[in-house]
Amino acid sequence: MSGQIDAFGNLATAALAAREFDRGPLHDPGAPGLCANCEAPVAGRYCANCGQPAHVHRSVLHVVEEFLHGLTHFDGKAWKTLPLLLFRPGKLTYDYVHGKRARYVPPVALFLLSVFMMFFAFSFVEGPPDMQLDTPVVVNGTPAERAKLRTDADSAFAELEQELAAARADPKRADDVAGLEIAVRAGKSAQAAAHRVSDGKSLITDDDKSKLSIEGAAKMLRDADKRGELGLNTGSKAVNERIRHALDNPELTIYKVQSKAYKFSFLLVPLSLPVLWLMFIFRRRVYLYDHTVFALYSLSFMSVVVIAASTMFALGYRGALYAPLLLLVPPLHMFAQLKGAYQLSVFGAGWRAIVLATAAVITLAFFAVLIALLGVVD
Repeated sequence: MSGQIDAFGNLATAALAAREFDRGPLHDPGAPGLCANCEAPVAGRYCANCGQPAHVHRSVLHVVEEFLHGLTHFDGKAWKTLPLLLFRPGKLTYDYVHGKRARYVPPVALFLLSVFMMFFAFSFVEGPPDMQLDTPVVVNGTPAERAKLRTDADSAFAELEQELAAARADPKRADDVAGLEIAVRAGKSAQAAAHRVSDGKSLITDDDKSKLSIEGAAKMLRDADKRGELGLNTGSKAVNERIRHALDNPELTIYKVQSKAYKFSFLLVPLSLPVLWLMFIFRRRVYLYDHTVFALYSLSFMSVVVIAASTMFALGYRGALYAPLLLLVPPLHMFAQLKGAYQLSVFGAGWRAIVLATAAVITLAFFAVLIALLGVVD
């Protein structure tokens, strides 16, 4: 619940940020006189000197109106920008770089809003699905055959226990004890599984399900660390303690990681620029500004893809669309955007899309590791 409250707070911030970056006309005719901001003469709804609306509202209702306007309308520009972002990203980038900007949402504003919306969507994703773990296993055969399955498993486990007892009693077989102990533990699990299958129950027990959760995984790691099996030694006692604290508080750690990812998402823009610059290093009349606009719009689209996948997941969809949505759509979008934004041939856009997609995977991996470390050690 607290995560969803935070998400609504982020959404509100997004609306206000979008409003500040992309102000549109107020629904007031204004009044002649002096501009309240720069005191220049005003004739019309806007100041010709600084661009501020002639009429300045001072009502609480207008604050609400600005919030709703920034959240839902984007002054009408979103409805011109989003279709191009989704289906003609090259034209959107090319138009904006070459001066056709008034009709579109600025790339920085769109990037900020899409990132906010992405984390808002994340708040409704509760975690991995149960993957039908409670579905009973259908066992063919007669009751006698199912009983034989249980008996065979019991016999096999009994033989393992006898073998282990014999090895422990024989000093000459001391080297075999460790291996047999492992075999007995595995045999016990196999015996329990055979019992559940013969009874038509799920192979996954309630204890197994708890281990599949984040808290269960953290507990397993904590227990392994206490037994000295984790080998946690970063060379810094303070860092080791931070990691142990993270394992003791997995939900808090996840919240901190998400918060860090949200705060430092802007780093994805400068991290993307070197590859774009290198790919066009010998191309004239292509500037760093062009690459920045390209990166902002591209990252905005990737956020939209993640929002779509998160929404599908939150609504309970567990189909096969995730793989093409997350693996095929992004590089195809990169190809279309490269081809249109830089006026490239199919071959020129193709090889650059492959390079850019590869670099994007590496960049995201580096960013994820960085954010995870910041979330754990902070």
